[in-house]
Amino acid sequence: MDNQGRDDATTPQDDRVVAERAAGSVTGAKGAGIRRAFARIPGGAEATQATEVTQAELSDVRGETVVLDRSGAERIEAQSVTMERSGAQTIDAGAVQMNRSGVVALGSDSSVLQHSTAVQVVAEDVTLTDSKVVWLLSERTNATNVAAILFSGAVDGDMRTVFTPKSAAVFGAACGAAAVVLQLAIRRFTRR
Repeated sequence: MDNQGRDDATTPQDDRVVAERAAGSVTGAKGAGIRRAFARIPGGAEATQATEVTQAELSDVRGETVVLDRSGAERIEAQSVTMERSGAQTIDAGAVQMNRSGVVALGSDSSVLQHSTAVQVVAEDVTLTDSKVVWLLSERTNATNVAAILFSGAVDGDMRTVFTPKSAAVFGAACGAAAVVLQLAIRRFTRR
């Protein structure tokens, strides 16, 4: 709140300026908007100036700190990204924190996913809680009640995987051998 009793939310004119900086048109429900706000960076103790997106859909977002709440974006590039009940197609960030959110492709130094879903995650350090991932490549992973189809890296905790790199290689070799046997059988029966 400022000295005149107004909150930190910007005017619609300011929303347009921030939206232009975010390089995307703002569409969404009543109350949707993009505002300058203060947010705590995941893993940090101090609040920093951020671009906060609420109930809006954006195409391309770039910034130091990006906070999405019930919003969507095609591409996000930032030092820090926090998502609450939001979705993104691609995220490239230093630190990412997601809660009840989804992403197609995520690349970061550090990621925390809680009750979230991701198709591809490539990160140095990942903490997952009650989440699902199709493909996860990480140097260090802390997992609690996590399901992954393909995982490569070191894990500490509870993760159910369908394939590890070793089991994927064995599965691929078995499928290749089965294809060769099937092809030989088809040739033998078609020559008669």
